[in-house]
Amino acid sequence: MQESADLLKAKAYEAGQRMRALRLAQLDARHDELSRGIALWLRGQADALPALALRSNDPRLLRLALRLGCKVDVEACRRRLRDRWLQLEPDNAAAWLVQ
Repeated sequence: MQESADLLKAKAYEAGQRMRALRLAQLDARHDELSRGIALWLRGQADALPALALRSNDPRLLRLALRLGCKVDVEACRRRLRDRWLQLEPDNAAAWLVQ
């Protein structure tokens, strides 16, 4: 009984890994900055998000980096990302509310 439960868990894990790899390949194929940022996060490379976001013109990527990417020098990182977001969307209240 335990062997079949373990086999089922292993098969489910393998299927999940295949789906993850497929999704990452789809994100990589899109070639837009937000997709690249999401792929970085899914690969466990969220620390690379701020640098990508600061070069970007996509406010969605800046929001993603603000939530997930600032791991070192957090306050300065968040301030730089917020300032960049404000450059892109000066009328967006969400950017002004970032602490």
